[in-house]
Parts: sequence; C-alpha cells; structure tokens
Amino acid sequence: MVMKITGLAFALRDGRLLNRMETNPEKFKDTKLSAEQRQQCVRNLPSLLEYSSFLLSFVALFSGPLSSFTDYNDFITGNNLPEKVRKGLEAAPSPTIPALKKFTCSLFPLALNIYFLPSFPIQNLVEKDLLNQLPLHSHFLYAWCSGFFSRCRYYFAFVLADATCNAAGFGFNGYDQQGKAMWNLVTHIYPFSIEFATSPRTCIENWNIQTGIWLRRVCYERFPFYPRVATFLLSGIWHGFYGGYTLAFFSMALMTDAARKARHAFRGHFQSSKGLSVFYDVLTFFCTTVMMAYFMTPFLALRTDYSLSIWTSWYFSGHIIVVIALLVLPGKSGKRRLQKESGNGEKSDGELHPHSN
Repeated sequence: MVMKITGLAFALRDGRLLNRMETNPEKFKDTKLSAEQRQQCVRNLPSLLEYSSFLLSFVALFSGPLSSFTDYNDFITGNNLPEKVRKGLEAAPSPTIPALKKFTCSLFPLALNIYFLPSFPIQNLVEKDLLNQLPLHSHFLYAWCSGFFSRCRYYFAFVLADATCNAAGFGFNGYDQQGKAMWNLVTHIYPFSIEFATSPRTCIENWNIQTGIWLRRVCYERFPFYPRVATFLLSGIWHGFYGGYTLAFFSMALMTDAARKARHAFRGHFQSSKGLSVFYDVLTFFCTTVMMAYFMTPFLALRTDYSLSIWTSWYFSGHIIVVIALLVLPGKSGKRRLQKESGNGEKSDGELHPHSN
C-alpha cells in the first residue's frame, strides 16, 4: 500500500508539472519528463472512491502485484481494451487460459519448496562443523541449492498473484505481433529468465518486476547522483531492517557495475563465430549463477553475523573479484553513461533492475 501511495504521489507531481509546462512552456522549457512519466502521470486528483478502489482492490490487496494508478484506472474504465471491444464490435480477450496456465505453473515451485528446502537450511553454512570442513565448491553448491529452493516460494506466490489478477480481467497488455493477447501488464516474475540468466542485470530485471518498476519510477529516475546505489539501498530498507538485506543489496549494486564493465571489455571478443558466442553464453551463465549464489546468501541468512561468517568462509572471494574488475577493467565513464541515460530526459531501463513491461 505504501508503494501505491508513493507511486500515485509522484504521478500526481508529474501530472501537475505537465499541466504547468503546457500552460507556460517558456518558463518550463528546460524541464523534461520521460515518455513513461508522461504516460503514467495523473493530471487530476482522484476522487475518494477512485483512490479507495485503487488502494483496496481485492485482487492485489494482500499479495500484490503492484500496479500504477493509471493502469488500474484504465482497467476499471475499460480504456485498456481496444476501441472495437469498447464499442461492442469485438469480443473482449479472455483471461481464462492465461490464468489457468499461470495457476498450474505456480504449483511446481511450491512442491519443490515444500519437499526440498528443509534439507538445505542456510544456517548450516554457519552452524554445522561438518559443512565447514567441505571444500569451497561444495559451499557454493549448497548455497545455490538453498537459494533456489527458497526462491521457489516466491515463484509460487508471485505467479499465483499474477494469475489471480488475470482471472479478474486485470493484466491485459495489448496484442503481440501475431495478434495474440498479452496478459503481462502486472506480471511480477519470470522464473526461467532468472534461473538461466547470463548476467546479473537479467536476474534483477526479471525478479520482483513491479517492485523494480516502482523503485525506478520513485528513486532511480529522480535521484540526482549515484541513482543505482541509492536505489539498491532503498530496496534494502524497503525489504526490512535486517543487516543481511543491506549487505546483499549494496554488494549487488557493485556487482552489476562490475558485470557491465566485464561485458564491455570481453563480449566483443566472443562474437566472431557462433561457437564462441555459445561458449560466452555458457561461461557468463556459470559466472552469473556462482556470483548470485555468493552475493544473495545474506538475503537468506538475514543476520549480519551469519552473512559475514559465510562470506569469511569463502574468503570474500566474490567481493575481491568485483573490486578487481571495477579497478582494472576499462569501461564507459560514469559521466558519459549518465549523459547517455539522461540525453532524452529518461534513464535507460534495466540499468538498475527491474524490468519494464
């Protein structure tokens, strides 16, 4: 609910600013709004009924997913549907099949979480002497198993929430190039894209998508300096005041910067043939899997002492690699990147996280 309120507040801010820009264009000639900010802005204060309906919508009240006021209001008024549908000339797209598919798909990760997670508690990396005697690669393998089966509960909840919204008719997002209806407007997660990602950016873009969009709209696009770090810190605070969250999100901010520099430095050398390109994809998939298991362990451990103890047993190897990459690898300067991001009044999607629809 806090996310809905703050998102609406910034949308109202953008709407009033856009009204002033149109009324007095000379005074606001240096003021810019991105295309998305213009599309999502709210020009008039919603009525009490509209506001209450948005905040207390039953399909997303307890488990989400988050949506913007503009998207929700278009769903309520029918403005999200094609004109021919609104005029009664065509049937409205049916959400039945997409909702059933998502509901069915949500059951598999639920089963994995229930049956396998109890065998891989993250605390074993700290508390069991036997595990501390295992080689380093066994630690990473255990951490990956613990992380994967923990993620499965989120896959279940997020996919089921998406199915619930679709079943109510919310989530229609137009048609694809083949004319097939898309029901991904409020999609919150893409599990396969996360598990088979070849970069940290891909993981972040496909995880907790609607929260990522909110972070981008209220922080990343508006923070005047180091927006990526500020957004990761805000995300850590939003998740809760656990030391593990802060350690994980701050480290992830550094890792995404290092991964971008590594991609800029090495990717071009592997594009001369299909074989090299496939090798590069396999290599980056392996590196991403290992680094995500390393850096997201505090997200599961929660406690600061547990997190630092686990990283210590791994000799802070992930942090050392990231720092070396940031110091040694060439890359675009922060100034040039910022100019590129803000050249048209908007910053590039995905630099942070979250995915846009």
